[in-house]
Amino acid sequence: MNYNFDDYLNVVKLNIKNKKLHAPICAELESHLQDSADFYVEIGYDEATANEKALADMGEPAVVGESMAKLHKLSAGQILASVVFFIVAFLKLADVLLANVFITSFGTDLFYDPTGSFYFAGEYVVLLLVLSVSFLIAFWTKRIAPVIISALIAILDLYSLWSFCFVVWISVNGKLEEYIDSWREYDYIPDFNIVDYIASAILFVLLLSALLFAFVSIIRTLKNPFCNSSKIKKKISVLMLALVIVSAFAYTLINSYIDKRDAAQFEAYSKVVADLSDLLAREGKMTADDFDKVTAKFNYLEFEEFRSYYTSENEERIDVYAADIGDFALTSPRLYISKGSEGSFSVQAFSIGYHADFDLSFSFFVTFNYFFGGSNRWLASWDAIHFLNNLSDTAQPGDSLDEYFKMIKETASCIEYSYNALTGKELYSNELMESGLFSEWFYYITAEDGKFVSMEDMID
Repeated sequence: MNYNFDDYLNVVKLNIKNKKLHAPICAELESHLQDSADFYVEIGYDEATANEKALADMGEPAVVGESMAKLHKLSAGQILASVVFFIVAFLKLADVLLANVFITSFGTDLFYDPTGSFYFAGEYVVLLLVLSVSFLIAFWTKRIAPVIISALIAILDLYSLWSFCFVVWISVNGKLEEYIDSWREYDYIPDFNIVDYIASAILFVLLLSALLFAFVSIIRTLKNPFCNSSKIKKKISVLMLALVIVSAFAYTLINSYIDKRDAAQFEAYSKVVADLSDLLAREGKMTADDFDKVTAKFNYLEFEEFRSYYTSENEERIDVYAADIGDFALTSPRLYISKGSEGSFSVQAFSIGYHADFDLSFSFFVTFNYFFGGSNRWLASWDAIHFLNNLSDTAQPGDSLDEYFKMIKETASCIEYSYNALTGKELYSNELMESGLFSEWFYYITAEDGKFVSMEDMID
């Protein structure tokens, strides 16, 4: 080391970003250097050699500068970054706790429910982002607190890592279709073989080991103020960047596949709703005699006999036919047509599925996404809810239902028309799925020859 005291201190200052700390730190270091040099002079070394030994004992000036900065006040930028991080981190910590407590309480079994698995698989990508930011803040400020907070979040959110590994593996293994089918029909993860779980566990251990390596390396580095952290910083940065990119790409690829299928399903369903709305608006009152007319309108669907039953009112026999709409994804939309032996008639476009209200959009806070929803295409828009909520106040008996049908078409909400031969009443009803604390909105419109008579609504 060929530095004299002034050169040494100048290099130290270059590694302290907060210029207000230059004077006190350099004064402190110069005092230590001088004391050390005096000691070597006292035991017999010449002044030049004593200075060199004192500098050698102190260590590399760049490392010393970074270490001394850690022991002093943070800059305004570091304080601001730390405060913002801790606010977001504590919110995320609360989010993780709520996700594990409330989502399971509201019917999502962590180990056996596909909804939980998919929610938490995406949560792992968020966890990686939180960890990466905490590592950057820790290296920048030379403080270990961000790492401790992120470690706590990671421990509480380990299930997200397992879910990610499981979902990725079954996708790689070609079992994503089986997973989606089970998700839609049974709301339960199918019984995959032991190899699938072992492979998922191996991937889990590998990713967990990588995260543990990052945590241990950072903590050891920060605890040693005179350690050269540049190499460790580079290794951790490369590791976390690789994990974030690969994990985000894998999850996005899987999510995009499911979303693409769901979008195609919704497009097919929207066409059926639009065609049905146009038919009802044009025909008005419809009876069992119109059965062939309706099936001809939907000749692009394949109808099969669904069931038959007798009404309790007049023992009228009702025959129900159903047609699947599109290639089933997360939901099972169908068109139902029924005709009665006495003239009763009904037609209904309806989307069946446990997860018609499942939101495929990305969310940083999983509980917010779970309770309040995002951009699920199957959910009702507030425009539709507002329109139907106000319809009973604005519509008068005998008014046209054209605006009603227009809104149903625009929102692709389920719709049912029924004609009761016994009472002669026509009834339009529709159900709007709503993501949030409420589950479903139901609207019932009584009509006569296709014209508005009255309306009532309810929330289930």
